[in-house]
Amino acid sequence: MIEQKDFQQIGFLGKIHGVRGEITADLNVDLSELIEEEDKLFLMLEINKLLVPFRLESYRPKGAELSLLKFHKIDTKEEAGKLQGLRVWLSKEYLEDVSEDLITDWRFFINYNFFDDNGTPIGQIIDIEDSTANTLFVVRNNCNKEILIPIIPENVTKVDQDNGCIYMIIPEGLLDL
Repeated sequence: MIEQKDFQQIGFLGKIHGVRGEITADLNVDLSELIEEEDKLFLMLEINKLLVPFRLESYRPKGAELSLLKFHKIDTKEEAGKLQGLRVWLSKEYLEDVSEDLITDWRFFINYNFFDDNGTPIGQIIDIEDSTANTLFVVRNNCNKEILIPIIPENVTKVDQDNGCIYMIIPEGLLDL
């Protein structure tokens, strides 16, 4: 049985590209190495809150932020159009081998549990705020309060992909605001 806990959301599908079933995707992981290594790479698409496997036929970057995906047996723009806006998930077993260099976007860590460098739980990362000069984690704590934490890569002390946890040195006094 496919269980969502075994997968990580890596992005979402965007607009149709061309007439042969390609679709743009905003992904936070570079799939180049995986598609070269695997005979059949399946991505999960979230349809009505269920993860449905789709075999990835081709993958190629499109500019700095988007990718073009072609799924097996999705051969027309009409078929691809039915997939627009769906969330894309990847098995966590693939992510174990993904180096942090292939994580192309801080959004990869949305839904991760957030801890300070002493292991004290702070909350869950619910969003990334990148409209300001400094990119921020939006963390919801146990009191349902949102905390903005500046993302300073040098302050990230540990990333536990297996358990969906990130540990970080938090600037003194930030949690008291």
